[in-house]
Amino acid sequence: MVSRTCKQLKMDVTELPDGKTKSKFDCSSDSLLLERDVLDLDGDAQVEISVFKRGDEIDVEGSVSFVCYLECSRCLKRYKTNHTERITVYYRKAGAVPACREVELTKVDALTYSYDDNVVDLTSSIRDAILLFVPMKPLCSPECKGLCPVCGMDLNQGKCLCSREKADARWEALKDFRR
Repeated sequence: MVSRTCKQLKMDVTELPDGKTKSKFDCSSDSLLLERDVLDLDGDAQVEISVFKRGDEIDVEGSVSFVCYLECSRCLKRYKTNHTERITVYYRKAGAVPACREVELTKVDALTYSYDDNVVDLTSSIRDAILLFVPMKPLCSPECKGLCPVCGMDLNQGKCLCSREKADARWEALKDFRR
């Protein structure tokens, strides 16, 4: 197993032996082109992949493990979470896939990228795997009670004294008609 620090996630296809090669390396946010305002990684992402080469066909399978900070969509607190995401991606030399043909795409086709100049770039595949993990509405816990809509108090820390009954002003005139 090869272990190296990630500076660029580019593999020269001509230097890869035919068959299976395992690789393990760490990637920083900068090397993955991840902006901190998009996703704040705590340290480097650890990548373990197996590369299968058959001529010009490159198949990559593995995982990326990372720790990141997210902001809870209910209470707005920043929390830390760790995650491991599977990666499966296929690379084919540009021109090997026929273009301008009407065909039904398979699951493999959706995961297939083309490469030029004998260089396979894993950056976008690994970055996409990390970004697809980020939930649309992150929660610090499923039981998070959020913030009071009146005073803004964190309801996870206790009850607030606000009256949550807020009457619609349009109905105020009808209170006089009560008997």
